[in-house]
Amino acid sequence: MTDILLLVSAIAILQVGGAYVRYMPFAGIMDDKTKRRLFYADCLVLLINMSWQSLLIDQLGLNVFTYKCCLALGWIPFFLSMLFIFPTAKAAQIFILGMQGIYQFALHGISGLCILFCFPNIPPEHLLIPHLLIYDFFLALTLPGAYHLFSPMLPSKRFMNEKSYSYYMAAIPMLLVIAATPTSLLGKLWSPDKLFVWLILTVFFIAFNRYLILEKKDFETLTNIQSANHLMEKSISFLQSYAQILQDNGKEMSLFRHDLRHRILALHGLLQQGQTEEALALLESSHEDLERTATHPYCLNPIINAIISIYFEKAKELSVRTSHKISFPQSLPSIESPLAYVLANLLENALQASATMPKEKRTVDLTLLMKGNQIALSVVNPYDTPIHFDENGYPKADKEGHGFGMVSIARFLDAHHAYKNFTQEDGIVRFEAYFTVEDE
Repeated sequence: MTDILLLVSAIAILQVGGAYVRYMPFAGIMDDKTKRRLFYADCLVLLINMSWQSLLIDQLGLNVFTYKCCLALGWIPFFLSMLFIFPTAKAAQIFILGMQGIYQFALHGISGLCILFCFPNIPPEHLLIPHLLIYDFFLALTLPGAYHLFSPMLPSKRFMNEKSYSYYMAAIPMLLVIAATPTSLLGKLWSPDKLFVWLILTVFFIAFNRYLILEKKDFETLTNIQSANHLMEKSISFLQSYAQILQDNGKEMSLFRHDLRHRILALHGLLQQGQTEEALALLESSHEDLERTATHPYCLNPIINAIISIYFEKAKELSVRTSHKISFPQSLPSIESPLAYVLANLLENALQASATMPKEKRTVDLTLLMKGNQIALSVVNPYDTPIHFDENGYPKADKEGHGFGMVSIARFLDAHHAYKNFTQEDGIVRFEAYFTVEDE
């Protein structure tokens, strides 16, 4: 019974280690609640696994067959628990499962070689526990390296997403593992052909991982270029829109000045004739015309003010009511330009979403406050259509070529280590961000 418990415990270490390796690439995109649920689920799976494995070995005996069955089947409940608790990025999870399987095949082969060299004349049935202990040792030894290897292994969205064709690519490493499994399960515990298969899998792992690294760098470069082009187009559009606003206001002001002399003469005549009510009505009309030609500053910062002016002017055209609460300094060179792009993307998305609602529900509420070196930004608008969020909590682009605005927002928030909350509840979309800036 002691041998059974020792064997099952050693297998449990391997399977928990494998589950941890599969968790590594997704740790950065899981929230704390999901992590806790996954931890409790894995604890339950561990107890169940140890129970059925102990029962299997107790009933059929401790031999190569039961040993391989425990190794070959024990990972399945761990994988399914993560797939159920964290259903995001299923294709990527399948891909990581295959790569982790190859990694553990390699460790299995190395530990088998050690056993062959150290105990060449002892039957394999007598070396199951020593093999597992060496296997566990190599897992523990390579785990720090596995962390650095697997943590950035999450494929790029171009290479692998939730579209159906991504699953074909995601399944390649796992299919290789499945193809190699019969060779490992049948026959002797270790043999030259098994070691050759494990070696081929290891070479594939290295090559595929290298491809992933290069592909991800290429995708990031392409995304940077597209994002830069997007920002440049937006900059030109901002300048054109703001220039048009100023030009329109200038035209109205010129007409108002041209008309002002006639209004003064008319006002003088009305007052001379004692027609005070008509004179007051003329003054009120002149005040309304003057108010219409005024360019209202929303804040003292010219760049931020220009962005808000442009999009609030668009809001009028779309019959979207706006409200704002803004307190921002006149100059903040380190952040005002990138923040302006973030603000533009948020307001553009909010206006487009709000414009789809009935006119009486069209609103956009903007809050931009700075106190000390802390900045709070909030944009709220109604939107009934369900929004799908990606693993980082940002809305997914529903069309090819869209989503560069969200890329800019994400990079800005990441660069400033911001707290971000993007939600849709009861038909209300709410974006909130809090971050600090360095003193200037």
